[in-house]
Order: sequence, then C-alpha cells, then structure tokens
Amino acid sequence: MIGRIQTFFRKLRKSFSRSEWAVRLLGISCGPEGTPQPGLVLIQIDGLAFTQLERAMEKNRLPFLKSLWKKEGYELKPFYSGLPSTTPAVQGELYFGIPAAVPAFDFIRKEQQARMVMFHPEAADQIGRELADQNPGLLKGGSSYSNIYSGGAEEARYCVQEMGLNSFWKATHPLNLALLFLIHITKVFRIIMYGVIEFGVAVGDFFRSIFHRAHPLKELKFIFTRVAVCAVLRELVRFRVKLDVSRGMRIIHANFVGYDEQSHRRGPSSAFAHWSLRGIDEAIRDIYRTALRSDCRDYQLIVFSDHGQEGVDCYSDEYGISVRQAVNRVFASRFSGDPEENRRGRRHGRGRGFSSRHGSEWVGFLMFDSFQHVRTTSMGPLGHIYLPEKISDAEKEDYGRRLVKEAHIPLVLYSCGESTIGINSAGVHDLKQDPEAVLGSNHPFLEPAAADLKTVCRHPNAGDFVISGWRSGETPLTFALESGAHGGPGFEETRGFVLLPGFPDQGEDYLRPVRLREKVLDYFEPPASDSAPYLEIGSPVKKRTRLRVMTYNIHSCICMDGKINPDRAVRVIRHLSPDLVALQEVDAYKARTEYIHQAAYMAEQLDMDFHYFPVMMQGREQYGIAVMSRFPIAYTQTGWFPDPPVNGKRERRGAIRAELEIGSARVHFFNTHLDLGFKERQKQARCLTENGWLGAVPEEEPVILCGDLNASPRSPVYQRLVRHLADVQNGAGGRVHPPSFFSRNPFIRLDHIFVSSHFKPRRIEVPRNQDTRLASDHLPVFADLKLDF
Repeated sequence: MIGRIQTFFRKLRKSFSRSEWAVRLLGISCGPEGTPQPGLVLIQIDGLAFTQLERAMEKNRLPFLKSLWKKEGYELKPFYSGLPSTTPAVQGELYFGIPAAVPAFDFIRKEQQARMVMFHPEAADQIGRELADQNPGLLKGGSSYSNIYSGGAEEARYCVQEMGLNSFWKATHPLNLALLFLIHITKVFRIIMYGVIEFGVAVGDFFRSIFHRAHPLKELKFIFTRVAVCAVLRELVRFRVKLDVSRGMRIIHANFVGYDEQSHRRGPSSAFAHWSLRGIDEAIRDIYRTALRSDCRDYQLIVFSDHGQEGVDCYSDEYGISVRQAVNRVFASRFSGDPEENRRGRRHGRGRGFSSRHGSEWVGFLMFDSFQHVRTTSMGPLGHIYLPEKISDAEKEDYGRRLVKEAHIPLVLYSCGESTIGINSAGVHDLKQDPEAVLGSNHPFLEPAAADLKTVCRHPNAGDFVISGWRSGETPLTFALESGAHGGPGFEETRGFVLLPGFPDQGEDYLRPVRLREKVLDYFEPPASDSAPYLEIGSPVKKRTRLRVMTYNIHSCICMDGKINPDRAVRVIRHLSPDLVALQEVDAYKARTEYIHQAAYMAEQLDMDFHYFPVMMQGREQYGIAVMSRFPIAYTQTGWFPDPPVNGKRERRGAIRAELEIGSARVHFFNTHLDLGFKERQKQARCLTENGWLGAVPEEEPVILCGDLNASPRSPVYQRLVRHLADVQNGAGGRVHPPSFFSRNPFIRLDHIFVSSHFKPRRIEVPRNQDTRLASDHLPVFADLKLDF
C-alpha cells in the first residue's frame, strides 16, 4: 500500500517535471524502456582536499554531502590523486586507466617541440585523442561537462577538448525554445540572482584586496571570472546534467570548478572559497533527487574531488624574480643565448602558435622550429627544465645542487639509471630508498607518491629536471601567481575525497583514479562472484568456519520508487557478500514483475545455488520464499503450515529447510515468512519449533533460522523462538534490535536471524543506504557468524 501511494505521487511529480518537459521540447531521445538499466552520475568538486571537506561539513557548508555520509550510508574515503596532482592527469587515469597521462599541467612535447598547456583546446584534444587510442574512454555512451577531456562521451559541453561543439539550441524549434524558456523562467532568474550575489561579493572582495595592495587589474578581471565560474557555469552544468538524467544517459560526469578557482586566488581555506561550496552542494542535491526519479535508469551517485590544494607562498614574491629567470642564471655558463630569441624568431616565421600570460610564465600551445636554449615550464608548484643537449649524471647532480642552492628551488628530481634522485636542502636522496627525506615521514601516501614521482620523471615528455615547490614542514612554494596550488606531491594537494554508495568494498584505505575507474566498470558489468565461501581454518584438531548469513524480504523486487528492478536487490546482496541468503516475497513468472523467476535470476547473477518454494500458485504464476547458498545444497525440505487461509483472504505460509555440508558439519538452514494475523503467527511458530521442523534436527547439528516473522522482539512468537535458538543480535553484544521495516523510515524489526549454540555471532548489520532504502520495503539483516565443530 505504501509503495503504491509513493508510486502515484512519483508519477504525478514526474508529469510536472521541468526536466521531462525540456526533453520533450528539445526532441531529445530517451534511454531504454522496460526494466531500468544501471546508470551513474559522477560529480567532481574540483580541488577540494579531504581536510577542507571536513572543515566545510563542520561549518555546514556542505549539508547535503554530509547527509549522504551520515544518513544515506555513503562511504567516505580519501582519494589519492596520483602525480601530477592536476585535473588532466587525474582524468587521464580515471577515463583511460593511464597513470601520469601528462607530466604536468604544462610541458613540452619533445617530438614536436611543442608547448602543451592543458587549458588550451588544441593541447587537450591532442592528448585526449592519444589516450583514447590506448584505452576506451570511461564515458562512452554518456556525457561530460566542464572537464578537460570528453572521455569518449557522446555529449560534451564546456570541456576544454570539445570547445568547438555546436550548442544544442541551434537544432531547437524557436517555439519550443520559447516554451522551454518559460518553463525554466525561475531557473533563469536563479542564475541571474546568483550572478548578482556573486558580483556583489566579488566587488567587495575587490576593494578588500586593493586595500591589501593587490594588483588592481588582476583583481578586476577576477570579478568577472568569479561570476562566470561560480554562478553561471555551475547552473548551466546543473541544468545539463538534470536534462541528461531525464533522457537516461548511461554515465554522466560533471565537474564543478568554482571552489578550485576561488582557492587558486584566495587560498583553499579562505571564506570566499568555502562560500562557493554552498551553491555546489545545492546543485548536487538537486541532481541527486532528479536521478532518483528517473524511470529509464537506476542511477547511482558518486561525488569526488580530483585533488586538493595547498596554501602556498609565491616564488616570485619571495625571491623577486621568476623561476624561469632563476633557472636561466644557473645554466647561463653552459648554455648561452637569450631565450627571448625564440619568441622573436616566432614573430619572424620560425615558430607558429599563440601564447598568453599566466603569472610570470609564458604559456600556450607553441611550436618551435629550433630548440637551442634551456626552457622551463612551471604553471603551479610542479615544473620541468628542458636542456638543449644531454648531460652526464655527475653534471645532473651538480646542477641539481645549484638549482636548490642558487635558484632556491625546494626540490629537484631527475632520473639516474634505474634510480630517481631527489635533491633538497637536506641533501641528495634516492627516492626509492629514502622517500621520507624527499616527501616527509608523515606523508599520507608515501610509497605511491614516491613511485608516481619516478613515473613522472621518466615520462616521455618530462624535462631533464623536474622541479617542485614542495618542502616538508614548511609552506610550499608555487611558481605562479596564486595563493592556492596543486600539481606536486604535497599532503593536501594529493589528498582529495570520494563519497561512494553501496559499492563492494575491498577494505581499501583510499582510492586512486584507476581504482575508481575499475569500480565504475564493475558497476556496469559486475565481475563473476567468487563461488567459494570464506573458510577460516584453524588447528588440525578443531576447525572454525566463518559464515555470512543474510535474511531479506525483497518485496517481489517492486522498489519503493515503483520500479520493477531485481538488480537492486542483487546489488544489495553482492555488496554484503553473504554465504547464505534467505529471501521472502519472491515472485516467479508473474505478470506484475515481468514474468521473471526472481530467485533463479538472482542466484545466477550472484553465482549461488538456490532452492525456491512457491507457497502460492495461480496457474503458472508463483509467489514464495527461497534460499541461496555458496555451498552446494545437499537436501531440502519444504512444506506449508497447517490451517490454510479460507477463501484466499490471507497468504498461505510455509518454510524451507536446506541441508548444507560445510566442512565436516551438516548445517540446517531454515527460511520462513509468518502470517500477519496474531493467532496465525503463534500457530505457525509453534509448528516451526515442533518435530516436523526444528524438533527433527539432532541436537549436535548446527541450525540457522531466518525469516520475516511479522513480529517484533517483544512478541510471543519471538519469545517462543528464543527458547530454542539464540538471536544473533543478543549474541553479537547488542540489544538495541535495529529496525528493518519500513525501509524509508524504519521503526520496527520484523526480520530476524536465530542460531543454535554451535555459532558465535561476530557482527550484525542492518544496512541503510540508497539501495537498501529503495530496493524493498524491508531492510536486509546481515550476520557474521563463527561455527565451531
């Protein structure tokens, strides 16, 4: 009844959905019909470090993300960016599975002698195409917004690689466009309102910065950048993602860059940077709610940050010259000539391309016909020095020392045979043997960061020297004009975050982009389950078996949003990875659930043995209970309880007993679903404990009884059963009896697991997350048991 009411209001709300109307007016094709297919929305908050996420949650800047973590069962993990800790490198690894896809945000492509800067479309497109030739893009069949690469997406907007795409408005009929504008008039006004607010705050920030003697022209430019990125772009991305959810795109990745832009200018912990998070949090909440209402896709949401940012000091402010000038001075005696000749030569036809200013460095997509002088690329805290000719290892060490001492570069790295050498103020260090001396002993990702630095130094387009502003125990330096920076191996810049729904967890302390990629691929095409149960073998005399047991009323796979979707229940079970599962309310060949034999389908997906008992049949249509097991089922007993209902006013009830050979023990696994009526439940419980069922099991043989009793721990039915068996909740050390019904807002526990004295309960869990809340009107109950025999 509750589910039907929710379905009615959901359909009513959908009929007035502006996103649905937008899809119709724009003539956009929708996703597959029928059983909802898996879908995924990836939201990236650019530049938000784990530490800053925690602070923002404490200050209530991210209330929705906090609720996902605290209330919706999302798992919060650190996200190691890899190196370089920049968006082009992270997205290269995430989209294409290639770590250190680029050696820095800007670098020289040696083969072409071309300067590649990853916010220029030509550079991003060339690198993106090369990566796609090596591996298929993760976003195939999906969309990409405000990213560096398109990632193989069918639809890419506001991405650096795809800046030349035509707008979808051009293909829209003028009348439909006018209607679309009217439908979304409130959104248009919201964008204007946010723009006005951001403009007002930015103007106030402008005068504040001028008072502190900032550069007036740069501050004036930032006003318009702030409005465009923090308000307009954010709202455009929000609209496009909601549109794609309504049309059923397979995978969607959107990047909100407002915080990152603010952090570069004001610092990662600044009030202005944290202010931008409120609007991002609201946009994610809006997208999440739209995704839950999708009819054609069963969407999951992942929120992550690609990297963090470090609060930094500016190299040119500290030493009065740019790092390029300082490097040229070190190499002046060896490599003569003025680097300005390259730029003059380009103007006279010896080079081609264009350039722009970023801080004190020349950047751009530049082509040089000659490469005769030392060149330095350094946009941020990580850079490369390219020499016009090879030098010996001894000379590398000598110049490395001089770069640290004379040019005041905190960290210089280079390859020497099979080793990677790091030079800082403390001396010369082999990165593999002594990573602490280079990165700091308390680095959160010491070993992988050291390995990734080696990879960066050996990248085909890396410089002869890699330079970094990282200095452990001190404020890092950046080689650009900024207050917040990323790109190097710092504690904060490499430590983002990831918020994951109920995905299978391999016990990892953190994720990196390639592991997140694997989880996304596994979500769409789950790997075959390991059919071998988990066995913990002790001494030869006494064996112990650890069993994972689950009871779950799946509500005929009719989800709380009205969808018929057995894959949700499969995903819930797969995440908990039980050895034994008791299922109640299982359909087979019923019209209402699309004629699927649900027990057979789920067992096949999970690679488990199963037995199904149809307690009710009408023609070919069946409804009943089932057991699934990773152990072979040796024998089953099924039967109805006495006193069947008269005139079909109530469901007929029964039980299953499955015998399993586990090691040298014969385990009896019971599953039942008792009546709603008080007297009927008592009769059925009495029957269950007598000779035909529990009473027929020898005392020396282990017993597990699961089921939906439609009775609470205070009921006579429960009290009768605990006289024969132990409730795992009590054996696991708790007596709170977490509720399992109703899944949206559980208030009573109807689902139970009982065991004989042969078992010692280790853990019990009633998981509450997006999947368990939606998959059924009951939450699953899971227990980890240890069997002594």
